[in-house]
Amino acid sequence: MRRASCRCLRFIPTNKPPVWAGTLLTAAETYAYRKGARIAELTVVHVRDTLIAWYERQGYRRTGATKAFPYEDPSLGQPLRDDLHFVVLEKPLVA
Repeated sequence: MRRASCRCLRFIPTNKPPVWAGTLLTAAETYAYRKGARIAELTVVHVRDTLIAWYERQGYRRTGATKAFPYEDPSLGQPLRDDLHFVVLEKPLVA
């Protein structure tokens, strides 16, 4: 089944996602569906419990999979912890 991966949505950790975040996410899901994807997948840093809960309210579910945090990627800033990883979430896309 074709998957779409949502990347590079960043929210300031001390705030909840902005009001427009749901609209942006829905637009990305609609675009992916129209291009043939049937599953949307995204990753969130495991310590962002509030953000994970927000994605779950949008219909995403944890897959149980994790991915390594790319400590060598300078675009992510300087991590203050050495135990970070991503949790994988996915959502079936429907018309």
